[in-house]
Amino acid sequence: MKGLMTGLKVGVAMLALSGSMFATSIFSDNFPDSGVNAEPQGLGSTNGTMDLLKWDVVSGSVDVLDTFLGVNCGSPSGKRCVDINGSSGVAGRIQSTQQFTFAAGSFYTLTLYVSGSQRSGSDTMRVSLGTLGSVDITLPAAATWQLVTLGAFAGNGSTGRIVIDGAYAGADADNIGLVFDDVNLDETGTPEPATMALLGAGLVAMGLRRRK
Repeated sequence: MKGLMTGLKVGVAMLALSGSMFATSIFSDNFPDSGVNAEPQGLGSTNGTMDLLKWDVVSGSVDVLDTFLGVNCGSPSGKRCVDINGSSGVAGRIQSTQQFTFAAGSFYTLTLYVSGSQRSGSDTMRVSLGTLGSVDITLPAAATWQLVTLGAFAGNGSTGRIVIDGAYAGADADNIGLVFDDVNLDETGTPEPATMALLGAGLVAMGLRRRK
């Protein structure tokens, strides 16, 4: 009996470990500043005038910064970051070029690093993941870099994009907004039936071996 219980404990541990291995990053952007996939730096970037590699600017403008005006893009990835209120004086709204299908049975978690404008005032932006959920972020200018997490949201078969919106509460009349970087979307699935069957078989085998 003791051997069987040992086998069960090991089997449950294997099952828990296996379940933790199904999280996959399905989108990531840290606005790189070098290499083949470098993000171009620009001010007053608008849809059609500067191509954000993984985003479309659907209204207003955004700025891709590299220590411009003393802004510290010091989130974990390093050098470049994005100001959601571009130099045109109209707050930007961007969405991921990639559209996602939020599969039933999977869970989705969106993270990004955000700081205050590092200049003046207080600013707000809304981050959304399709129709699964959203969060409004308001920070004073002096707020340091912090991790913001949305999720985990259960997939429901819908499709959608990541949207970061600096103008959801009305047009912003200046060119200073919240700054963000390191956007990442994870999908956490459930083990496939074949994997579950193998784990179950292993658990039974361990129990039988312990009983001999």
